[in-house]
Amino acid sequence: ASLDDIRKAHRRLALKWHPDKVLDPADELAVRVATQQFQLLQAAYEVLIDPDRRRHYDASLSGAAQPWKRSRPDVGGAAAPEGFGWAHGSKADLHVPDDAPSLAAAIDKLPAAGGTITVEAGMYPGMVVISKPFVKIIGVGDVIVAGQVVFRVCATGSQLRGVRVRASCAGGAVDLKSVTGDVVVEDCDISNDASAGIVFEGCSGKTEVRRCVVRGCKYDGLGMHMLKGKATHTGVIEIADCSFEDNGYDGLYLGDPRFQVSMLRSQVRRNKRHGIFVRGTPLEMRDCVVEMNGDKDIHRESFMLSGGGGQSMAPAMSAAAARRRSAREVAEGNLPEGWRSFRTAEGLTYYYHGPTGTTRWSHPNEQESSTVAAELADAAGVSSLTTDAG
Repeated sequence: ASLDDIRKAHRRLALKWHPDKVLDPADELAVRVATQQFQLLQAAYEVLIDPDRRRHYDASLSGAAQPWKRSRPDVGGAAAPEGFGWAHGSKADLHVPDDAPSLAAAIDKLPAAGGTITVEAGMYPGMVVISKPFVKIIGVGDVIVAGQVVFRVCATGSQLRGVRVRASCAGGAVDLKSVTGDVVVEDCDISNDASAGIVFEGCSGKTEVRRCVVRGCKYDGLGMHMLKGKATHTGVIEIADCSFEDNGYDGLYLGDPRFQVSMLRSQVRRNKRHGIFVRGTPLEMRDCVVEMNGDKDIHRESFMLSGGGGQSMAPAMSAAAARRRSAREVAEGNLPEGWRSFRTAEGLTYYYHGPTGTTRWSHPNEQESSTVAAELADAAGVSSLTTDAG
């Protein structure tokens, strides 16, 4: 690419990701993701617009994997090797509350190369958004995050360790959506009295959940959904030495056939519906205890193609499924028990009933028109939502 090409691409992406361009300035999640993406964009531009730094960067790509798939070198507090993918600057070591009053403020202070945030014991309210690479949050003592912890887009190499997450929000208390790369969640105690504990949607890479307790959530302890993503969004989830207990729906809901899940030395107990609901996801278990769950300890179903005439879905997504639009859960206060609401990228809202797996476009309190529902689905580019939303 010429320098002019780079400048034009930078301008186009800057208009896309500038925080001031967020459609709803009151949407804290969207603003924080845009802020961090804009920071990464500027860091990349500074490398590519400088002939010497770009030459070093280009040389580092010769015969190597894509920069976002590499592991960040451990260089202590020093600057990373020049031109090494995302890590073309110094990382930071911050302490909360000494260097920043909150986790969100500390993440904002981290450079594009990431760093480690050590959090002292205490209560930290508010949403925590990680959408930049190599961010490590380490709790020391009894650290309570009274809010949602969100991983998005460029959170590769990030880690959450040693915190209690006490959320009351739509989506997951620990919420991973559209993340490219590897994430580690370990030694955490997670609950959400308004929705699920841990949620995966549209990610690609490897996620490790180790020595965590997920309990008392209104819906699933861990939910892996296929509400968004492409056929290339494949990966692995490794769960070890964890406990999923006393959750309102399933201990684990595994509904994305693009991912492989392994569970080692984990316990799944006293969940209201199933211990583990497997819908097409390859699952390997060793030395696990699954018992005393309300319906079945392990319930398996085939993942059915939307409009596919009853054909089960192959591990690779179909072209139709790959075109499926993104959707995010939204909070509505007047929903009947068991219903959840989601909004598509086009701004359309649909409703999902967890206990039955039913999805509809009209509000649960209204009479549904199948004709209108079909027209809305067609307008949104969605052939059927009856299996994917759950």
